[in-house]
Amino acid sequence: MKDRVLRDFTDDDLGQVTGAFHHWQMGEGYADVAGFVKSAKLKEIQKHDHVLTPGRYVGAADQEEDSEPFAEKIARLTTQLKGQFKESDRLEVEIKKNLAGMGHELD
Repeated sequence: MKDRVLRDFTDDDLGQVTGAFHHWQMGEGYADVAGFVKSAKLKEIQKHDHVLTPGRYVGAADQEEDSEPFAEKIARLTTQLKGQFKESDRLEVEIKKNLAGMGHELD
């Protein structure tokens, strides 16, 4: 994933998509996969007033169990966030310095 909602497809991803399409098109070897692909029947589409938003049909993939205990996870994420805040502050100072060097003060 490029970010939370944007995915850059790899060759493997494209192969998976085209493979699913070809299996569906040929009527053999196709299976619905939650979070990935669904062959919706017309009655199901009519039930949703012909809205074709994928999430209505495909659903969500099963999530992996998170075996990390909450206390450990929140401590790890808090430490990570603290480091990111420090880096953000450092970059802000650097950006302001560079802008000032070009004659554009922010303060």
